[in-house]
Amino acid sequence: NDLKGSIPSEIGNLFNLLSLIVSFNEITGTVPPEISELPKLELLHLHDNRLQGTVPPLWLKGQTMSSFIADCGSPSDFDSPLNCPDCTMCCNSLQECEVITSQTNFGIGAAVVTGVVAGFLCLVLIASLLRRKEVYKYFSLKSDTYDSVGTDSVNCFFLSSSITAWVLAIVVLAAQIICFSIYIQGASLDFSADKDWVYQFVCPRDTLDCRK
Repeated sequence: NDLKGSIPSEIGNLFNLLSLIVSFNEITGTVPPEISELPKLELLHLHDNRLQGTVPPLWLKGQTMSSFIADCGSPSDFDSPLNCPDCTMCCNSLQECEVITSQTNFGIGAAVVTGVVAGFLCLVLIASLLRRKEVYKYFSLKSDTYDSVGTDSVNCFFLSSSITAWVLAIVVLAAQIICFSIYIQGASLDFSADKDWVYQFVCPRDTLDCRK
């Protein structure tokens, strides 16, 4: 269509709008925040334009991987690609695209692992408090607690009554958490910065669905 100009803020008045497809044009400027006020919107294609800034939060009805597409991939025609946290698909200046749920799934997995580790440490701390109050005998903990934690693990220091052992265990635990956080941050997929990522999809002009 070779559309030019910007997306007007009045678009927020189109309450019954189901789809907005303005891909493969020369639209510039930013995406107005009023676009998040469209309750019935199911399809939004903004890719292959010259939009900048951040796309407002938007959750589309009946969402699929081709529902919400924008130029949030790398390389980009600009120094910083379009920021689109809620996009389902990110495309770059080479018209290559990728599903953004890859990053979401990784984040969910990391959160689950972190939760399991935190839960285990809470159990160790509870067992330690019970032992220090000498009520562990009512729960049949005794040596079984050490066996479950592992006598070769630094976590067994939490079961000790020694302050030195507790300090050592806390220092090691803090170091583990810091290392894990650095790993998660470094392993997170960022389409706007990871130039080595191989994009697997294309979103052609003649169809509304992206394909490999």
